[in-house]
Amino acid sequence: MVSLTFDQNNRFVVKNTGSSALSLRKKVLVERKEGDSWKDSYAEVYLIASCAEKDLKSPLHLAAGQDLVMSPWNGWGCDGQCPRPCRANYYLGPGDFRYVVFTADGKHRFDGPVFALGPEKDGK
Repeated sequence: MVSLTFDQNNRFVVKNTGSSALSLRKKVLVERKEGDSWKDSYAEVYLIASCAEKDLKSPLHLAAGQDLVMSPWNGWGCDGQCPRPCRANYYLGPGDFRYVVFTADGKHRFDGPVFALGPEKDGK
C-alpha cells in the first residue's frame, strides 16, 4: 500500500505503508483536471529526493514504512523539477493537478491528492 500526501511544508511525500518492500516507477504522471476528467500534462516529474539523482529509469525501492520526500515541482513542463536543457519550456497552470504513481510493474496506480497551481510568476 502507498500513501501519497503533502506534509506541513507542502512537500509531496510517498510512503510505503505496507509490510513488505515496494518498487515504484520513478516517472510520475502529472494530471490536470479538465472538466470532469483528468488529462496527462506531460510534465517531466520524477520520484527523486534531489536533482543530484541522475538515474531516472531504475525503480525506486521503498522498504516497509519508508518514505520519500519528492524534490518539488513548480508547474513548468520541462525543467519545473530540476534544471535541464529545454527547447520550449511552458507553464502548465493555473489549474488543479494531481500526481499519479505506479508500481514498477505497472499493475497498480496510486492517485495523489488534488493541488492547485496559480497563475504564472515572472522569472519562474
